[in-house]
Amino acid sequence: MISLVVPILAFVCTFGAAMVALVVHRRLSDHHLATETKDSVKLVMGLISVMSALVLSLLIAAAHSTYETRRSELNAIAADVVELNRLLTLYGPETTPLRMQLRDNLMRQTDRIWAKDSLVLADPEPANQHGILYQFYDRVRGMAPETEGQRQLQMRALQLGDRITATRFLLAQHTDASMLYPFLGILMFWLTLLFAGFGLFARANAIVVGAMLVGALSVASAVFLILDMNQPFRGLMRLSDLPLREAILALSR
Repeated sequence: MISLVVPILAFVCTFGAAMVALVVHRRLSDHHLATETKDSVKLVMGLISVMSALVLSLLIAAAHSTYETRRSELNAIAADVVELNRLLTLYGPETTPLRMQLRDNLMRQTDRIWAKDSLVLADPEPANQHGILYQFYDRVRGMAPETEGQRQLQMRALQLGDRITATRFLLAQHTDASMLYPFLGILMFWLTLLFAGFGLFARANAIVVGAMLVGALSVASAVFLILDMNQPFRGLMRLSDLPLREAILALSR
């Protein structure tokens, strides 16, 4: 919901400021529209424009980094699960129940997070998931290897399990989107002033209003992009479940 409210607010502030400035323009006296006055205002607007562009690019880069990091962690979990299944297969047929449990847990988690009838993904790390994982790894730790090869496979499986657990913990850590709001607040303030400056020295006509509309929509879409990418498990740009689905297929063979 916040991912929609904030962009709408950004659009209202920027476009509204431009429209108010167009109305104010009609009431300005001639000395307010002098060339020296326009030049001074344009210099300030140029400074605000540069600062706004820098902050906007910084926020987009940070949100994209968060999104790609979560994607990499998801791919890493899928790859490690497939490798863990391979190690258990090499260990021997007695690990078949463990492999089935690994597949069922992965399938249940994937179906729960990527619900087909919902645009909002569930929490990738439910409260009881740690207990399920610990039970699984306890069973791996409790295996009784009979050969040196099985002992090495058990040790590698446990190491891989520790890595999967650590990656799952990182994946479950939601980025605190609240840290973006002070930046977005300042950015929206600057952009509101910028659009007000655009309209202050322009005569109202269809082309000017259309240009202001397109600009305000561009600002709103950029803000939406920042917020949506910063929450990769929610919204329209949520992460794909394809890596985990492919891992489930590999575990089913």
